[in-house]
Amino acid sequence: TMNDWISKNSMGAPVGDVQLGEVYWLQWDRNPTRNGSYVFQGQVTGGSLLQFCHRMTGNTFWVDIAKEELQILQYIAVAESIVHAQKAFMQIELDHGKRFSYFAFMELPDLQRDLRNLQVISQAQCSALDDTKLVLLKEAKEVAASNIDVDVSNMKPGKTYYIYENSQYIKYECTRKVMENDPEYESLSQKRIVKVPPQNLIIVGGGPCGLLSTLHCAENVVSSNGQLRLYESRDAFIQGGATFERAQIIRLDARWIAMLRYHLGTIYEDVFIPSSGETDSHYGNTLPAQGFVEITIKDLEAMMHLGVSKLDSMGLVEHVTKSGAQYNHKTNELKKKGSALKENDLVLLKYDYSGNVAEEDCSWRVAAVNTVEPLNANQVEVGTKYSIWIPKKRKLYPYTLIGVNVVLGSYQFRSMDDDMDDVICENFELPSVYPYGTKGHSVTEDITFEALRDGSDVTKEPHRMTFPFSDISDNSYVIDTSHTHVFEAIGKQHNSPVHFSATT
Repeated sequence: TMNDWISKNSMGAPVGDVQLGEVYWLQWDRNPTRNGSYVFQGQVTGGSLLQFCHRMTGNTFWVDIAKEELQILQYIAVAESIVHAQKAFMQIELDHGKRFSYFAFMELPDLQRDLRNLQVISQAQCSALDDTKLVLLKEAKEVAASNIDVDVSNMKPGKTYYIYENSQYIKYECTRKVMENDPEYESLSQKRIVKVPPQNLIIVGGGPCGLLSTLHCAENVVSSNGQLRLYESRDAFIQGGATFERAQIIRLDARWIAMLRYHLGTIYEDVFIPSSGETDSHYGNTLPAQGFVEITIKDLEAMMHLGVSKLDSMGLVEHVTKSGAQYNHKTNELKKKGSALKENDLVLLKYDYSGNVAEEDCSWRVAAVNTVEPLNANQVEVGTKYSIWIPKKRKLYPYTLIGVNVVLGSYQFRSMDDDMDDVICENFELPSVYPYGTKGHSVTEDITFEALRDGSDVTKEPHRMTFPFSDISDNSYVIDTSHTHVFEAIGKQHNSPVHFSATT
């Protein structure tokens, strides 16, 4: 298979001395499932214990090369080279495909062979290439996170930097070396200074355009140490898994296909490439002679959702379902109800960074969404009323604890509802028991907001405020998008004095 071919050609010559931070291929004779590329992270001084980190999972472990039957080989970046070539093919289609066909470039004799090879490589798909694409994004994010911040003493004259102040990055031209005895040194040392401002992106809408934008923009966002969030109003758990149900047939042009092929890999191949003996694939109708393909919206969304889920599982993007986000194109504001706020949401509150009421909006982060926790066996008392969650009914019912058997460790709850049976259970099987009157199972009790540092002093601990959920659930909050690109992909037309009326 292609996976085996890539693995075989990724193995180089045996290595004697390993270098910190370098990638190597580890080959186990007795446990081939562990074979793969790893990053060397260190060793015990004078010993045979070496520490490696798996590039895909990030798991670290120690190996004793004196005891284990293990070969440390040079790593040849075969999969990475193929992925880069596939990206180049996609980029050619995106940059020039609207005006020229790919075969138009074949008229140049010097390019014919290379373009044919590039086209063949672009069709190759396997799980090893899928994993490599995720690894490259993961490593790009790690490199950006470690290299983007700059210390004042390391600023070089002639270079351009960006200083985070008042919720935005301000351009700063370094004209000379800043020394500790300079008057601006103390002020600059208390602010965040970066080489490139992070490119944050919020995508509103989890339809075809929103999902494809998430897949395509993820690399640029993570490479700048930014954050990409996809806000989607649907939730598969609430809708019983029937999230994607639109059966309309749509046509995709060559640029869509180029992006889907690169970003989805084997997921694309499973949908669009016919199996052996079939005249066409099960989901999509391929019509290359007419320059487009056809597929139902629900199948297109399902395949892209799987790709976004992979990015989400690696921490590369954040997919927020049941987001409750509403974007107003007239005021350029993204709003959420208090009941829809989630951890790490940035909101504008009329409180300063010390927690005092202010006239101007300040940026606060949702630090915690605190839910009502069930009571444990040591917190319940005989004769007291409680609300117990009954999973089969998906509802809380009133009960009274009427007895505790200390010897057997059992608890007996009497139902206050004639339609419900009493509950007798062991202490380690105690159901979800809440204080009497609790409105729901795992409902939100309060929300904690944390002030973002305004850039004046990064050494102080940020101030925190906690509000009862009942007081803020119906309030409307403006999401702080001061340094965030917002892409609306809700697919609904609206009038604009600037743009043509068009749907996404």
